[in-house]
Amino acid sequence: MDIYKNEELRKQMVEKGKQWVAQGEFWLFGTATYIDGTAVSEDAANKDARYFFNMLDRKILRREDYRNGIRLKRMAFIETGKTRTNTHIHFFIKGMETDDY
Repeated sequence: MDIYKNEELRKQMVEKGKQWVAQGEFWLFGTATYIDGTAVSEDAANKDARYFFNMLDRKILRREDYRNGIRLKRMAFIETGKTRTNTHIHFFIKGMETDDY
C-alpha cells in the first residue's frame, strides 16, 4: 500500500530524513519489535524502552561513568504502525568519544 499521494514529496521526506540523521551524527539506528505488538500498551513500551537503554548503558559504559549518571546519547520513538495497533520502538544512538564527556 503506497501511503504517499505525491512521489516527489516522498523523495523530499526521505532526503531530509537522511540529512537529519547525518547532522545528528548518530552511530546506530534500530527498531525494537514485539512478537505481538497489538498486546503492548504505550506505557508498557515506555517501561521496556527505559529498561533496555538502562541495560545497554550498563553493558557498554564503564561502571564509574554509569554510576556518575553518564548515559549514551539517544532518541527513541514509540510508534504503533500504519494500523495504529502494532506497538514498536525506533531509536537513534550516538556513541561517545573519550572527550565527549
